[in-house]
Parts: sequence; C-alpha cells; structure tokens
Amino acid sequence: MNNDKITDWLRNGKQEKAFSRLYKLFPKVEKYILINSGSKEEALDIFQEGLILLYQKSKDNTDLIADGFLIKSCKYLWQNELRKKKIRIGDSEKSNSLIQDDSELELLIEKENK
Repeated sequence: MNNDKITDWLRNGKQEKAFSRLYKLFPKVEKYILINSGSKEEALDIFQEGLILLYQKSKDNTDLIADGFLIKSCKYLWQNELRKKKIRIGDSEKSNSLIQDDSELELLIEKENK
C-alpha cells in the first residue's frame, strides 16, 4: 500500500478511493479486537473511528504513514474502550462487578467529582 498516495487522496477530495484501500486493513484490526475481548461490531466501530482520526490528521498537512497511523490509532482506541469498561463500582457489594451502561458511569463520575 502506498502511504503517500493514500495521504494525497485524503487531502485532495478522493476519500472514497483512500478508504477503499484502507478497508483492506480491517481484518488486522478486527483480529486484534477479537483477541482482546471485543466483538465484530466493536471492531467495525473502532475501525471507523480510526478512519476519522486519520482523515482529520491528514488535513493537518503532517507527514504520516497512513496504514501505521490507522492501526496504532485503532489499538489505542480499543485499549481506551477496555479501560472504560473495567471501571469498578465503589460499592462494597458490587466491588467485583463491571459497569454495564453509561448511566452507571455518569453516576460514578458525579460521585467522584463531589
């Protein structure tokens, strides 16, 4: 994959062409996420977030290696997602359980801020 071409395509309005090439990297990202407690749907979400980051970064006119940036970004995004899922509830009865939805997370954040 020629990274300079992909970066040029992203900068010059040929995103479809760039993204079609970049989607060839999806199996690598999917495999990483599946191995690390994720699902196919989560892998696709993370991959798409990574594409958005790559697109935004390419607009900054910085030199970057598109495929490396995308894969590293996806791994970083997934690690952050795992950290979010593993926030423990402070209640002694539930100290070993994980937060399952955003409402519980919001309550914990409010408690912590107080």
